[in-house]
Amino acid sequence: MSRENVELVMSLWPGPNADSAQVYRDDEMWDRWTEAAAPHVHEDYELVTTGLPGGTTTANGFDGDRTARLDWFAPFATYRQEVEEAIDCGDRVLLLVRAFGRFEWSTQELAHTGAEVVT
Repeated sequence: MSRENVELVMSLWPGPNADSAQVYRDDEMWDRWTEAAAPHVHEDYELVTTGLPGGTTTANGFDGDRTARLDWFAPFATYRQEVEEAIDCGDRVLLLVRAFGRFEWSTQELAHTGAEVVT
């Protein structure tokens, strides 16, 4: 079953050139994504973000997720993420991610690496 979990998580991940900020900002795009994801996630799922300047934050469900990520995306004109590796961890999937963001006032992208654990 765990390989299937990796495939499911990757099927819901935007492509490497998709602007994640735009998906969260645009109501139609957001609705399409939540419709696709809803059958596969608990309605009150938890998004925990650590390691950011503001400390650890927790959001619940699609509404909380959207609010939290819109706060994160606020300074960025664009924000895209590439999964460098998806690792099967049994009932969890570890995503090693490289993210690229560009501020409104800049032509340069900032890059950082991170990880996400999907349960």
